[in-house]
Amino acid sequence: MGRPLSDHAKKLIDYLDATPATLATASRELGIEYSSANKLINRLRYANRVLVLRKEPMRHCKKRVALYAGSEWVKRNQEAA
Repeated sequence: MGRPLSDHAKKLIDYLDATPATLATASRELGIEYSSANKLINRLRYANRVLVLRKEPMRHCKKRVALYAGSEWVKRNQEAA
């Protein structure tokens, strides 16, 4: 059995279940430090609680940035399609 989710992890899951977002946007909106949010998102991706929708180029950088969504958001939108 895994460890219980922290408050930041719960907030991040709830936020990404409501709307897909990049990691920078989610961490800024929730008031979580970016490096902490990065560690959390990697753990949540491993547990399949958060999924990568796609990677898209952003205007401000040349790297492709991942767009994350919660598993509940993905299920809702697959049922709607």
